[in-house]
Amino acid sequence: MSGSKADATEAKEPEKCCKWSLPKVVLPLIQKKLEHSSWEVQESGVLALGAIAFGCMDGLTQYMPKVMELLLNLVRAPKPLLRSISCWTVARFSSWICNDRINPQSAQVLRSVLQQLLLRILDKNKRVQEAACSAFATLEETARHLLVPYLNDIVQTLSKAFQYYQAKNLLILYDAVGTLADAVGPELDTQQYKQLVLEPLFQKFNNTPDNDRSIIALFECLSSLAQNLGPSFMPLCKPLVDRCMRLIVTGAQAAQRWMQNPNEYEKPDREVMAASIDLLAGIVGGLQARVGEVLQQQNFLSVVSEVLKDSALQARWSIPKTLRLVLS
Repeated sequence: MSGSKADATEAKEPEKCCKWSLPKVVLPLIQKKLEHSSWEVQESGVLALGAIAFGCMDGLTQYMPKVMELLLNLVRAPKPLLRSISCWTVARFSSWICNDRINPQSAQVLRSVLQQLLLRILDKNKRVQEAACSAFATLEETARHLLVPYLNDIVQTLSKAFQYYQAKNLLILYDAVGTLADAVGPELDTQQYKQLVLEPLFQKFNNTPDNDRSIIALFECLSSLAQNLGPSFMPLCKPLVDRCMRLIVTGAQAAQRWMQNPNEYEKPDREVMAASIDLLAGIVGGLQARVGEVLQQQNFLSVVSEVLKDSALQARWSIPKTLRLVLS
């Protein structure tokens, strides 16, 4: 056996042992830390729990009801750092939270977890907001249709968060909204939900400058909504298409100038152009032939020819998919 194979085999043994044996030894110690009066000690217990969440999940299952109860208590702890790290750790147990085969109380636990995370998304502390919104986005990916009964509270909370979130937290919020659309699909297609979600998004769309890189995350979010809301997204698509077309053309032209004379011109941000192309693809994917007239008004094929002059693969990779949808 080669040295590398031997090392790999040996490395698997602690992992195998961890799955069943380690929790029995470590969890009583972690539980004592979680119940300690000092927040620093509690924090160390939460970090330890998060560290073993994935590798030891099989061995942790029988202890999880009590563990989750303690974690949710700490999610609302007075100390912001403890609240944020507890949100992060809760999300690492998403597979247990949402799986009724290994968690018979899955529905009840999910309800409790959502309740606490949604409260923390609107926390006054920005670091807690970040951790809670990120944890919620992680949970969404696993929970998917299980979120439907809680959509009203979820949408109300995310809509309100747009009033407070800035900078990095706003990017995480965009991701959470886009992931929600992917998770619940057409369930989001009601007048109330669309108004609560799309109104703040379009305010951001109108107020975000072209050179603000947060526009990339915003476009990704809007693309998910367009694909999942389908025809009901149609009244909103024209300003999106107009801006995407403009960004693509100006980006392609800037790229051409830079490639011809890199010493005179600044290298363009091709990621914004790629995000614009992907948003167009999302709109076309969700609306199909309905959006054809809007694209024709913007002379879409001439825009494609501009983009194809750019050799950057990052901007070109999604064009064939978009073309197929437009020309079909």
